[in-house]
Amino acid sequence: DAMAIYGQIFEQDAMAIAAKEARAIETMTSFSAEIHFLLPSGRERWGLFTSTPRRLADNRLIWDGVEMDITERIRTAEELKKTTALLNQAFEQSPVPMALVSMPDAVMRIINPACLEFLGMQDEPSYVGMSLFEFTPTFIDCDAQGNPGMVADLPLARALRGEPTLGEERRIIRKDGTERWELVSAMPIRGDHGEVIAGHLIMADITERKSMEAQREEAL
Repeated sequence: DAMAIYGQIFEQDAMAIAAKEARAIETMTSFSAEIHFLLPSGRERWGLFTSTPRRLADNRLIWDGVEMDITERIRTAEELKKTTALLNQAFEQSPVPMALVSMPDAVMRIINPACLEFLGMQDEPSYVGMSLFEFTPTFIDCDAQGNPGMVADLPLARALRGEPTLGEERRIIRKDGTERWELVSAMPIRGDHGEVIAGHLIMADITERKSMEAQREEAL
């Protein structure tokens, strides 16, 4: 009884299936659809249907089709989506400047607002989606002695090469001329086989601490 199946389909899916079936009958071609079911037990499941219409000698219409249970695949995808959303919001809402770059293409995936503000880039177009090595910064990133560094030599780039950085003091000169001090940590993120799949950068603002240290030195 086909209605025993159709009666379990969520309404929005049932309307979409009806439209696909009508199109398949009109063209006598196959159709495929992912369908969301609510079973009598109250449990939800998803199925992937592929079906082809054909007519018998007496012009009756029948369907030849198969269904694959894709419940676990759908649930896994939903959990991944939730996890990704949580990760993005953790970055976005963190008061700590952070950035995430993926490998093997060194594409900048996340640059949180705190990072943009710290570097004086909050008024610039988004750099998300750009390769780190195509990025031309509007700030100058210096080591503790004031020596400017090339992008390829900075902690985040080193992390992409598998070299971690923990608590390195650096000085940022922003495009408006103001300076910020940072305590940088950049770590490689590795995959299941030990390969570097991303680099994660954290910059703790130590500008106030460095200012107080300078004042104490002047007072001596």
